[in-house]
Amino acid sequence: MLEYEVHGIVPGTGKSYDNRFCSIITIKDRKIVYWRDYMDSLAAMLASS
Repeated sequence: MLEYEVHGIVPGTGKSYDNRFCSIITIKDRKIVYWRDYMDSLAAMLASS
């Protein structure tokens, strides 16, 4: 399980963008075989409007 943040500026709006993610990852034989991300959808929507 990973938790991480991204920060940037949306090119189309010039607004700052901050979002948090949680990823669930399964590794088998030293390879990633499954990856699912969960993010703050509201933060993404507010930055793009």
